[in-house]
Amino acid sequence: MEQQRRVPVIVLTGGPCAGKTSAMSHVTKRLSELGYGAVVVPELATTLMSGGIPLLEVEQADELTVKSKMVKAQMHNEGLFADLIGLLKTPHVVLCDRGVLDSRAYMSDETWEKMLEVNGWTVNDLRERRYDAVIHLVTAAIGAESFYTLENNETRTETVEEAIELDHKCANAYLGHPKHFFADNINADFTTKLSRVLNFVLEVMQLPQVLDGNERRLLLDSFPPEELWEGVKYEEFRLEIQFLNHDQTMGLGRLTKRSQGDSTTHYCSFQHTDNLNRSWSVNERRISDREYHALSTNTDPSRVPVKKRLRSFLYKETLLVVNEYLSPRYFNILEIRVPGRTVDDAIPPFLSVAADVTEDPTYSSLHTSKGGGEEGSTE
Repeated sequence: MEQQRRVPVIVLTGGPCAGKTSAMSHVTKRLSELGYGAVVVPELATTLMSGGIPLLEVEQADELTVKSKMVKAQMHNEGLFADLIGLLKTPHVVLCDRGVLDSRAYMSDETWEKMLEVNGWTVNDLRERRYDAVIHLVTAAIGAESFYTLENNETRTETVEEAIELDHKCANAYLGHPKHFFADNINADFTTKLSRVLNFVLEVMQLPQVLDGNERRLLLDSFPPEELWEGVKYEEFRLEIQFLNHDQTMGLGRLTKRSQGDSTTHYCSFQHTDNLNRSWSVNERRISDREYHALSTNTDPSRVPVKKRLRSFLYKETLLVVNEYLSPRYFNILEIRVPGRTVDDAIPPFLSVAADVTEDPTYSSLHTSKGGGEEGSTE
């Protein structure tokens, strides 16, 4: 029997008229040209309405039941697509035209919490435990208003103002996913936007890419006091990073324990470098609790665990992540990816930047775990 291949599952989300359909078509075509493949899980709400289901009417009859059934159906479809395409030899990726957390943008807080409770779900289960990455395409109503149209989707009825509100809700629904990418419309034409989406997918598939973006790691003067965070919607996580004994074949190994409340997710990555000590490739995957505990018996005794707190939030349609390194030494790093514009435009006033340390390995987790003196990954 053919062994089933692990297939990465990626959500494409965003507000109305963001270009998801075009992006999925573009990615599918380009991957086929590269010798790979992509399958698309269609948006469930659009499928139901196009098939004649009066969705708004049935939701008014029993919103909780309808939403729960739709999320379960979405989960089934995503799993089915991944299982079937994983039987093929050609590497594929599953692209989801919206994911289960998109439903969060279309229901009240009360109904959302009740749905989680009734079904025994957690946000972590529906977010990083389910998807390898989330790509948010910003609606044309933000930054490309003249291109916002209702004509290419018969189920779309939102005004510009409603589209912007939905875009923000969709972004916040996935806030906190470790691979949360944004493709906006600022200083970029639509072709560039599609290229960014393709590069994000290639990055998740660990394939060669040309990154189109201004990625920076900025040293902050301090972690902002809590009163400055008032009114900012953020997701907070605790990370513990341990490095494995070096393996010449596998490369530099790293274990990450990522916790939010009572929920914990584990990751393992191996990084290869060239003869100039530049990062050449990074192979990262989610692992089970059992794998994590087994691998943790092979940690490098010359290094100590690195502990940090992460806060991820949105500012001007840009994802920002503040890394508060807690031990073995204290400092704060802002991670930011701002394709098509300058970094300064995307930094909120309550963050004070001391220096750009993107190329400075002394502020990496690898260097921190050693106590100084060794270069490595800047993550």
